[in-house]
Amino acid sequence: TDLLTPDHANPDSPPGFCYQQIQTTYWARFCVPYEPVSRRQIVTYLTQLPIVMKFTAGDFERSDSLILIGILISILVSYLYMLGLLNRKIAPLIVWSSVVGTVASLSFVAWCCWKEYKRTI
Repeated sequence: TDLLTPDHANPDSPPGFCYQQIQTTYWARFCVPYEPVSRRQIVTYLTQLPIVMKFTAGDFERSDSLILIGILISILVSYLYMLGLLNRKIAPLIVWSSVVGTVASLSFVAWCCWKEYKRTI
């Protein structure tokens, strides 16, 4: 992610800021300057609470439809689960498939977290 706008100027930068190509390293999801003084300034800027809140809000804004779909699917599955448990013949099958599904889902989430971790270090 680039902190600069398309015209190569950061709106939060002081007047007279000159954009130059500099050596950078990867920090979280950002390319930050390799030079220690500039790096410290950029990292300090990126870790300020308003900036972190802006990034977090942007992540939620991009995923709000997926969150809504997940809530609706979980409500539907919970009703189907309760209806299935009323039938004694298929209740054990539903319980064991739920256990397997939960383990598979948590494994998938762990894999996604691992991929994100590897991408951000």
